[in-house]
Amino acid sequence: MNLNETISSNANSTVIDWHGGDGTLASTGTFSSGTVKLQASIDGGTTFFDAKDGDGANLTVAADGAFSFSIGSCKLRANMSGATVAAGTAQVETITCAGPAATAASTTLTVFGLPVAGDTIFFTSSAGVRTTFTFVAGVAGANQISIDTLTTPTLVAAAIAALTVTGLTESSSGPVVTITASAAGAAGNGWAVETVGAYAQKIAVLAGGNDAGTIVTSGVIDVTVTSALIASSPMTLNVAVGTGDTLNVWAEKIRNALNNSHRVSPLYAVGGTGATITLTKRAPFLANDTTLNVALANGTPSPGITAAASSANTTAGVATTPNIRLSIQRR
Repeated sequence: MNLNETISSNANSTVIDWHGGDGTLASTGTFSSGTVKLQASIDGGTTFFDAKDGDGANLTVAADGAFSFSIGSCKLRANMSGATVAAGTAQVETITCAGPAATAASTTLTVFGLPVAGDTIFFTSSAGVRTTFTFVAGVAGANQISIDTLTTPTLVAAAIAALTVTGLTESSSGPVVTITASAAGAAGNGWAVETVGAYAQKIAVLAGGNDAGTIVTSGVIDVTVTSALIASSPMTLNVAVGTGDTLNVWAEKIRNALNNSHRVSPLYAVGGTGATITLTKRAPFLANDTTLNVALANGTPSPGITAAASSANTTAGVATTPNIRLSIQRR
């Protein structure tokens, strides 16, 4: 049986069964003044002794290197001792998702005739609050519209566009009135404009409002990870997002894709909540990798997110010591 593992403290490696013969122990990394030596047990692992060469010296390495050995059937392990131990700090890289921009809900109302006294138009908010205006002959009072000068559908449309309704803005072009939620976002959806009379369409409902970050057109987000630890870096994941995905939903899709990557997940714990995505180096920790980066870009088709070429190194990495990669192999 061969052994390949990392030692990051003054401790013993995993014990392996050695069926006798020639082998090699190799180690590389940060020794932090420590020494790695080969130990053997011939009583099933109860007692271990230091393996020695033909001159009676312990078989050890204290820097990147290797030695050969020949030993009969036994149990083997490596032992690290004398190292200055430091826990280190996990490097954390953070990126915040954003876009598309919020859009305001809107609708249009078409006027095709002239109102008569007593006809009405009322605006009902998505919360159920109603504001009513009544057409009257003569001078208009509060919440009234005089019909005296409304001689064409275009003039009627202009009169409706001039009304003051909290939460809405109106404009007109010819006989068509455009009604838009004053504030961008999904909260404007569901406003209704209704008419009583034979002068315009009966009802128009505001729609199309989206909160900031909501995907309007389904597409692909290209997530590119650059790391000194990832082979063939940078690597790109293509993450599909759908119409109506909120910012938190599509950010979670990116986190899932990173978690499911066999190239990213073994090295970094993927975290974050809401719009924030983090990569945290798994133990053992290494010195800060200045190349580590997460970038977001619109793929094909584009979902219209806000591209981000750079992430932030929110916690600098500090190496765990010792940190030795160890191998015991049969020759």
